[in-house]
Amino acid sequence: TIRKITMRLMLPALLSAGLYIGIVAISVFEIPAMIGMPARISVFSTKLYLATHGFIRDYSMAGALSLSVLLFSFLGIYLSGRMTRQSEKFITITGKGYRPRHINLGPWRYGALLFFLTYLTMVIILPFLTLIWVSLLPYGMPPSPEAFAMISLDSYFNALNYGPVKLALKNTLVMMVTAATVTMFLSSLVSWIIVRTSVPGRRMLDFLAFVPHGIPGIVIGLALTWVYLTLKFIPIYGTVWIIAVAFITKYLAYGTRVTNAAMLQLHPELEEVAQISGASWRETFTRIIVPLLAPAFINGWLFVAVHSMRDLSAPVMLHTGKSTVLAVVIWDLWNDGRLTYSAAVGVMLILMIALVMLAARLFGYRIGRKE
Repeated sequence: TIRKITMRLMLPALLSAGLYIGIVAISVFEIPAMIGMPARISVFSTKLYLATHGFIRDYSMAGALSLSVLLFSFLGIYLSGRMTRQSEKFITITGKGYRPRHINLGPWRYGALLFFLTYLTMVIILPFLTLIWVSLLPYGMPPSPEAFAMISLDSYFNALNYGPVKLALKNTLVMMVTAATVTMFLSSLVSWIIVRTSVPGRRMLDFLAFVPHGIPGIVIGLALTWVYLTLKFIPIYGTVWIIAVAFITKYLAYGTRVTNAAMLQLHPELEEVAQISGASWRETFTRIIVPLLAPAFINGWLFVAVHSMRDLSAPVMLHTGKSTVLAVVIWDLWNDGRLTYSAAVGVMLILMIALVMLAARLFGYRIGRKE
């Protein structure tokens, strides 16, 4: 049943998730860099980074690596679309007699709960507690009576007094708000064109909005470096704005998926009534469509904000001394051997992400209450 029915019906979801995870596995930089590079284990992202940041910079190799992974990504997008183009084959929810059914695990539920708790502890709780432990010590050491006697907040105070951290904190907040807000506004505009209009080429616009999903962030960073070094009349290279552009490009695919689904739920008669009442297109879009898209907009905004705050792949290619962000500062401190400072800044970044998530959730809850 699982092999012949369930797995086949789940093909669209499996292909989408597989494509996304595959691109993430190719583009992620920080984990292979911190764990693999000291052991001289190279993957695509670290090879590309070393080609552009080594003693001898080899931009030809960087271009060849980028082109090869782009071809792989576009092939994955093409195959995914081709295998799921007959969408009626995968319909499971209809208006006639549909009722979801729960599966009783019986005594296996205890094993499932144990597996979940073990996974949660190993993947989230223990790493975070270890990060806090390292940040409270003058240098890394295992728990012991001597170690407990040396616990202090000196690493946090020293990190806050470290010049690049203050600048990175400001840049991270500016970049995060800009990237998330512009991404979701552009996504709403693109979705309106795709769903509401009959403009020729709107399907191509939808495809172009999705294409960055298949491009690793480190490749986007490298491409933007070349573009804005060439287009010198657009003076954003070396500023935090080029990092924001990278994240807008990278997460536009996600934003449009969210707003496309939400736009399909809005009946066109709402816009027709506004136009009959004398409202301009701008007033209709900003005062009717955007407020009705608020729940999807907030969820998408939160996703882009959180991921842009912690992502290192694009900033590591684009940052300069004046445009550094917290993820890059953590990387630089790690490279310099300042382990406790790096851990302290990491804890602060996690707390910032938690506060942003809490504020966005509360804001979304208030909007839901008003509606």
